[in-house]
Amino acid sequence: LVDVYSYIIKYNYKSEFEPMIAGLILGVYFLLIYLSVTSGNRKVSRVQNAMGGVTYPLYLLHQELGYKLFNNLGDIVNKYLLLVMTIVFFITISYVIWRYLEMVIIRRLKVVLLP
Repeated sequence: LVDVYSYIIKYNYKSEFEPMIAGLILGVYFLLIYLSVTSGNRKVSRVQNAMGGVTYPLYLLHQELGYKLFNNLGDIVNKYLLLVMTIVFFITISYVIWRYLEMVIIRRLKVVLLP
């Protein structure tokens, strides 16, 4: 699985990642899945709510724009710095979209649609 993930990174980003890094990313991913499945019916915290709210805008934004950033800046900027900058950028933009666009629209729709 780690080799497949490393190959995908190499093919899409024209860059090689260490299998250790790919394994770490997959490990964090599976840890988050495990925690979400075993958490039971506990009340969702504000942080968890924000993390859930950011996922859809992040999903919509990251692929095309992320590839373009990596392909255009990959030869200019250090690849690890570019990776961190890209992650921070897309999470920040996704949070802004969720908090100041989606939440406002949801509140207004609730007033209009719910009796």
